[in-house]
Amino acid sequence: MDITSNFVAAAQAWWDELVKAWRYEADNIFYGNYTGVVGHFTQLAWAKTYQVGCGFSQCPNTIYAGQNAGYVVCRFLETGNYVPQQIYNPSAGPCTAGAQCLATLPAVTTCGTDGLCA
Repeated sequence: MDITSNFVAAAQAWWDELVKAWRYEADNIFYGNYTGVVGHFTQLAWAKTYQVGCGFSQCPNTIYAGQNAGYVVCRFLETGNYVPQQIYNPSAGPCTAGAQCLATLPAVTTCGTDGLCA
């Protein structure tokens, strides 16, 4: 597999997991009382996270009767999921459309019409 195909496969595998698990995990978040595995969701939603990098490896002949397996590993910057930190700061509120978002992000970004920095 060439590097481009490898990158595309990693991104697709990561997205597939997100689609399957994210909603389930989000439904299990009741602040102060987590009822299940929620780490994938909370890391993606973590306010201070601004970069993600993923890698993919296809492994032939795994222990499952010679079946192939694909492994996806992602690293996040800034990392999240630190107890007792909150996922985000709800008191921050939306930003003003067109304003620069410097306070919470490492690069200059602009506030969108939806009130989110992007």
